[in-house]
Amino acid sequence: MNKKVIYLSLLAAVLLSSIAASTVAIAEAEKNKHHGKPDSIVRKIVESYGETSAAHDAEGHASHQAMYFVHPVAGKVYDGKVTFSASKPVDILVYHDVTGADTTGLTVHRVDGRSYAVTVLMKDATSGTIDFVGAGILAHSPAAEAFTIGASVNAMGWNDQAHLTQ
Repeated sequence: MNKKVIYLSLLAAVLLSSIAASTVAIAEAEKNKHHGKPDSIVRKIVESYGETSAAHDAEGHASHQAMYFVHPVAGKVYDGKVTFSASKPVDILVYHDVTGADTTGLTVHRVDGRSYAVTVLMKDATSGTIDFVGAGILAHSPAAEAFTIGASVNAMGWNDQAHLTQ
């Protein structure tokens, strides 16, 4: 084959790949409209790591240990999956930003000036895979002794229009 045919073939392959990726992105955005998610992804997290817990940063929980898989960020909602293995039993908690809302009857952690309602997804777990949707997700232990975790996270962060300042 001559160079011109190879070049045109590569160009066509790149164009077809771009069209396919755009079609998938458009379909995903359309699907997300029906699930209350904005069209634009603001952060994608794909990582694996090992980490040791630290004193929990929630008010009144300094004697507890925590390790964030995804640290909460104001105005963001994450949708993803975490796979983990811990050196001791931990609770897996998801945060939901309820700053400024009536929190009567809710378990709330206050972190960095924001209020987060807590959903317990797993209790006393040493390993597992879990899907989540929330402002953040963490491993938590009420004990003062540190724990270690190996984890993989795959999550997308979306703008949470209800909590963005105008």
